[in-house]
Amino acid sequence: MIRRAKLMSPLLVIVMLFSLLSGVLTAAVVTTSETAFAAPDTTLNVTVGTYYYNMSDGCTGDPIEEPVCVSEEFCVTAVINDTFDFEDALDVVAWISWTPDEGLNLVPGETVTKWIGTIVDGQSNTTSWIVHCDAPGNATITVTAVAINAPEAEGTAELEQICCDDATIYASLRVDIVAPGHGATINTCQDFDLLFSITNFGIGAATQVTATVSPSANIQVNDLPPGQSWT
Repeated sequence: MIRRAKLMSPLLVIVMLFSLLSGVLTAAVVTTSETAFAAPDTTLNVTVGTYYYNMSDGCTGDPIEEPVCVSEEFCVTAVINDTFDFEDALDVVAWISWTPDEGLNLVPGETVTKWIGTIVDGQSNTTSWIVHCDAPGNATITVTAVAINAPEAEGTAELEQICCDDATIYASLRVDIVAPGHGATINTCQDFDLLFSITNFGIGAATQVTATVSPSANIQVNDLPPGQSWT
């Protein structure tokens, strides 16, 4: 019996070592799993506003108070704040959407998703989109932001769009003098032909167009459809 006990001792040692190693592996797996699915460290807050847009100032215009007309562009600005909880928001991204789907479009070159990066704890970051109004109606605009250590947060803005009845608002006329050409010399009392064109670059018809040639000539053009010229 004594000999058999001595032979079994190494086996018992191996079993004990295996049990210890299994426990270490199990602990390691549990620790990794808890790290991968850890609770969010911080939270985000999104505030959305709509602003008038112009070529010179960009998205720094005044907040929209009057309805936006069809064919106009406006800015959607989102202020994304990392709530004060002693943790920075990391790898923050934000994207824009609206309902209904039709009626609005991003201008060429604009992207749906914006990369924000890190937002320091308790501070904010501002990003904007330039949106084109295609059709009349109401729209709810939503901006959603998320970080790798913060859940999704949303902010919304309500926008009323109208289509103005006066089509001349959407007409954009340009006058080009064709002849005499630039730099041409005209002597005093010399007769010459004046050739010019009027082009409507707008999206609506220009009605009852009149061209006045100083000092005393009036030329009746009448209606000028969008995209067409009169010479």
